[in-house]
Amino acid sequence: MKLMLSKSFVRGKDTESHEMLRQGYTHAIIMTFNNKEDYEACVSHPKEVEFAAIFVTVVEKILVLNFPAVCVKASS
Repeated sequence: MKLMLSKSFVRGKDTESHEMLRQGYTHAIIMTFNNKEDYEACVSHPKEVEFAAIFVTVVEKILVLNFPAVCVKASS
């Protein structure tokens, strides 16, 4: 399944943090959307709802953060 609503999708495994900082979390998935409407369309899409229902049954621990991204550019 591939929904074309996300601007970017990256994933990775934490191999650098000390266990006390990671608190049991081992992987991260970061999705970026162009706007709130694209995000809402993605999470409410029937295929995404179906995938999420399966995904949560195979992970031991999950943390979901939804927030508007703010780009910060270092001053020159």
